[in-house]
Amino acid sequence: MKTHLAARRTPAWSEEGHEGRLLVLSVALTFRSYLRQIYKNTGLRDRVSSSLEILDEMRSIRCIEHTKKAQKITPFIGKQLDICKAIGFDVPKGCGPPSKQRNKTT
Repeated sequence: MKTHLAARRTPAWSEEGHEGRLLVLSVALTFRSYLRQIYKNTGLRDRVSSSLEILDEMRSIRCIEHTKKAQKITPFIGKQLDICKAIGFDVPKGCGPPSKQRNKTT
């Protein structure tokens, strides 16, 4: 399991901590397997070079929370939209790419 996720030893101070880390590792392996199936069975091979690049593309998405303000999710752009479409994930409202139209000054 460790080689697939490039993980090293899973050190823990207690048995519960060790079991928790193994649970997270098995969930990650399950997600990785699902992601590889999507990569192989959809048109993502044309847009992305590997299943690890899918994770790299999605890593930059952030949810920003400020006290007493609404939370904001960074916009989904480029390959991120293709990945969401292949997985079947709907991009949250207001998180699509920014409009390409700009106000013209006359």
